[in-house]
Amino acid sequence: MAVRNFKSGLMNLYTGSGCKVTQKKRIMIVEDEAIFAMSLEMAFRRWGYEVFEPVAKGEDAVPLVEESRPDLVLMDIWLPGTIDGI
Repeated sequence: MAVRNFKSGLMNLYTGSGCKVTQKKRIMIVEDEAIFAMSLEMAFRRWGYEVFEPVAKGEDAVPLVEESRPDLVLMDIWLPGTIDGI
């Protein structure tokens, strides 16, 4: 029974059913793999979040974060350049 409830909860999270966002939170995605970044962007938009255009380099993300002040930054831990998610 617990396993089924766990799987059901994961499916609800993935599909967005039962997931309500009362105030649109703003998310910035910093990811150098374009297909993965687009997948994340589409999922978060479907779940009701406002998502900035994904950024591929940490150096490009820093000034955008300072300017736009997102609620959450999802950042890959291995990015090209000198700034990564660690």
